[in-house]
Amino acid sequence: MRIIKRFLLWCILVNKRLFCRPSFWIMICLVPLLTLGMSVVGQKESGIVSIALSAEDMEDPTVCEVIDSLTANDPLIKYTVCDSVNEAERAVAHAEADAAWIFPAELDERLRRFALDTDEDNAVVTMIQREDTVVLKLANERLCATLYSYCAEEFYLNYVRENIPALDGLSNAELSDYYDEVWAEGEIFEYAYIDESIDVSDTNYLTAPIRGLLAVLCVMAGLAAAMFYQKDRENGLVARIPRSERFAFELVCHAIPIADTALVAYASLVISGLGAAPLRELAAVMVYTPACTAMCMLIARIFTKIEHLAVFAPLLVIVLIVVCPVFIDFTPLRPLQLMLAPSYFINAAHSLKQIGYAAVYAVVLSAVNWVLGIKRRSL
Repeated sequence: MRIIKRFLLWCILVNKRLFCRPSFWIMICLVPLLTLGMSVVGQKESGIVSIALSAEDMEDPTVCEVIDSLTANDPLIKYTVCDSVNEAERAVAHAEADAAWIFPAELDERLRRFALDTDEDNAVVTMIQREDTVVLKLANERLCATLYSYCAEEFYLNYVRENIPALDGLSNAELSDYYDEVWAEGEIFEYAYIDESIDVSDTNYLTAPIRGLLAVLCVMAGLAAAMFYQKDRENGLVARIPRSERFAFELVCHAIPIADTALVAYASLVISGLGAAPLRELAAVMVYTPACTAMCMLIARIFTKIEHLAVFAPLLVIVLIVVCPVFIDFTPLRPLQLMLAPSYFINAAHSLKQIGYAAVYAVVLSAVNWVLGIKRRSL
């Protein structure tokens, strides 16, 4: 009972010391500010390529349907609807758009004509581009996929007539009826994670890195806590703690700042709606906190001098951002990701297994820290 009271007293004292430092308040405030900023940015129109849309006849029902389909939900492409062809051309000329797609009058009939003869002279959409890039090629594929649904039946009928003579006895109406029966509604491909069916089509590429950045911020809090602990040890404060309780005291000194930062990160993710389900997010935070604590304690045991740790900390932050899947997940770096705690927290949003892996990671590193602590006390 006495040990538990002392443990709680250490937690209160460490928190009290942290809350007296303006630098800690600044770091804590960065968490909701970062989350709020990313949330606001994610709600704005954005894209890696900008396309101006226009038509010779903006009242054409098919043109309106195509434009509505393109602009419905595509965070990677920013569409701007122009009232006239000249306006779209000016947008490209003045670098306000990377390309312009101009639809002809009677779009539906032009698409049917193109299906009958795919010669270049029957091209349907006029494209004006500032330069031919890979991103624009991918955007063009998006346009082709949208237009295909309006001429797919004509392609089907042409193929049957030219390649399946056994069906010559059927009329176009009968072939069309069969086409309507087997027409696949909805998306052909459904993206989901292995352990749970999660629709990822609405994922915003701007807000995706927020989990990784918050995980790295927790590591920064742990490294700062390690420096405070090393300073206390150099000042002789740790020497007043009984040898049998020093590991617990070290654990508290490292865990409290990380736990405070992680709890604020959890609240920010849940309130902003950028995180996963609240219960899953809570489980991920509860497991990530000891995992991050164990990693920071091990780093502090390797770099026993404050000066060395202060030099290594910025380098570690850069390594975490590059190696962990914060912005990009590099497959060749997967083995290195297993050694870094933020990777488990980032992946926990998509895989429940990662929470279990993080728990094993925390137990293993904590055991290593405990063994190294015993060896240090015996020296």
